[in-house]
Amino acid sequence: MMSKIVGLLEEEGYIYIRKNPNDSRSSIIFLNDRGKELFVALKDCMQEVREKFDTIVGYDRMEQVLETMFELANKLENEE
Repeated sequence: MMSKIVGLLEEEGYIYIRKNPNDSRSSIIFLNDRGKELFVALKDCMQEVREKFDTIVGYDRMEQVLETMFELANKLENEE
């Protein structure tokens, strides 16, 4: 699934890929200008959402939600 996402990001012009000069079996992924703009926009959007959620349920409860989501994602990933 990760290679598909990377391929889509490359096709859409958000990243570019170069062979790793130290290990020919791997590649290095770089953000281009468009990718950097997307990253900044996503970061700003996520911060805005987090602030909104914090005002609704409070910072501590939101931290619990995030910790639970990370735990679930890690457990599910390990099962696959």
